[in-house]
Order: sequence, then C-alpha cells, then structure tokens
Amino acid sequence: MLKSASLRSFIQGVFNKMSSTKLLFVAVLLSAATTARADSINYLITVDTESISGSTGFLDFQFNPGPNNVAAATATLENYSSSGTLDLNGLLTNGDVSGNLPGTVTFDNGTQLNEYSPNFTFGASIQFQVVLSWTQPDVPPDSGSLFSFYMFQDATQQYVSGDSSPDGRAFDLNVNADGTTPSNNYSSGSSAPATISAISSTPEPGSMVLMSAFGLVLWWGFHTGRTIGREIVPRGKS
Repeated sequence: MLKSASLRSFIQGVFNKMSSTKLLFVAVLLSAATTARADSINYLITVDTESISGSTGFLDFQFNPGPNNVAAATATLENYSSSGTLDLNGLLTNGDVSGNLPGTVTFDNGTQLNEYSPNFTFGASIQFQVVLSWTQPDVPPDSGSLFSFYMFQDATQQYVSGDSSPDGRAFDLNVNADGTTPSNNYSSGSSAPATISAISSTPEPGSMVLMSAFGLVLWWGFHTGRTIGREIVPRGKS
C-alpha cells in the first residue's frame, strides 16, 4: 500500500512508463471531462384536487427561459394520470411545444413563452412526471429556465394556489444558470396542495470521465508490476 506522501510520485512514475498512445488516450478523456455536460432531473408531482372535484377550469404548463442568454434545455411532461377529464378541444399552446396529454408533452426553451394549457374538469387527483434536461456549459449562462404549473377554476375565476404564490402558480421547478435545480411549492394551504418529489437525476458525465481517466492511470500503474512502487518507496524506507 503506497503512503499518501508518495501518491504524486507514484502517478508520475506511471505516466513515465505509459506509451505516448496511452497518454494521448488519457488526455482525450481529461479534455472531455472539461467540456459542456448534459444533465437531467426527474420529478414526480401529485396534486390533491379532491376538494374542488367536479369543478371546471384549465391546467397550464409552462417552460420558459430567463431574460438573458440561457443554456439549452427541455422539459418533458410524461406519465400523466388523473381522475379528472381533459378537454383538448379548447387546447391553448404557445411556443416550442409538441405532443398531447395524456401522452408525452415536450417543451424547449427556444422561445420566450412555451405553454401547454388544456381545459379541465377536476377530479380527485392529478399526477405526472416532469423531466428537466439541459446542457451545462463550462461558463454558466446569465439566466436559467423555469417550469411552472397553474390550475384555474372557473367558479372562482382565480388560480388555485397558496397565498405565497407570485402569480397564481401552484409550483415551479428551476434550472438555474449554475445548473442547480431548486423547486418552489406555493400550493400549501390551498384547495389543491401539490407534493413534489425528485425521484432521479443523472450523474455528471464530466465527473465520470475524469474518474475514469484517473482510474485508468491507477490500473495501468498496478498492472505494470510492483517496480514502480519499489522505485517510489525504496526497500527499508518509510
């Protein structure tokens, strides 16, 4: 077992013994680790609409970029289920949106307003997943992107949300400029509270590549025999 003080010398010895071809391969891996990476996060959303069951209104899903340059991103709305009733005859869409509920609906942030809004008769609950995917550049952009969900009730002529909501949205999911993904739930205390659960996220490929390159260095070192270790830590020395 090599002592930590000798780790740098050990790795230097490994590189000295590697061929130029292997060194080039490691260099390519390390270069890939510093390029833009693709990330994603998957949310499960459950909305309890029992208290407004039977009322009519509409649902509104939006995925919009911030005011300045943003990283390319998409939002995928999938695995929708509800005891309520969709009415696609009055469907309103804006911007870069494709697909239809109860199937998959995909948004991208290529335009300022990207919206999917069907008429709806509320049932006991609504459930769906939202997958946010984006390319995170080395230099963070100026702005992020935001997925928002609204519910409107005809009887009250108001959005169904809590008092803290800035504009009637029930919740939002953020892709910040730095790649962080906070969520905000404004529906607590409303007649249709939502539960937001992040159920999966992808690891950062850049980090995985970097670890692979380092692992390759160590693998090569240990498979060249123990000579490197003896050169670094001569017998009889601690």
